[in-house]
Amino acid sequence: MSSMEKLAVSISNSFFGGNHFLNTLPGVSRLVSILLSNAIAIAGILFLFILVFAGIQMISGAGKSPQEVARGREIILAAIIGLIIIFLSFWIVRIVARSTGLTIL
Repeated sequence: MSSMEKLAVSISNSFFGGNHFLNTLPGVSRLVSILLSNAIAIAGILFLFILVFAGIQMISGAGKSPQEVARGREIILAAIIGLIIIFLSFWIVRIVARSTGLTIL
């Protein structure tokens, strides 16, 4: 067992205990692979919550001040840009994996 595997095992045991599902994973790479393969779904859920939050802020600030409406628009724009970045990075990883023949996700 290498020193990195020993470090990973000792950290996972101390943080998650013996019965946690993360202890059953073969390594950190598998955990990262699970998170990345679900990145689009996680990003979509976060996008929805941010969109609702920004919409509520725009509606509540519509009668009060134009700064609150502008802030809501900025939040929506940032959420859209973030979703696009995550979507493009996911597909770049998929293209690299397909062109090199590696199993990344």
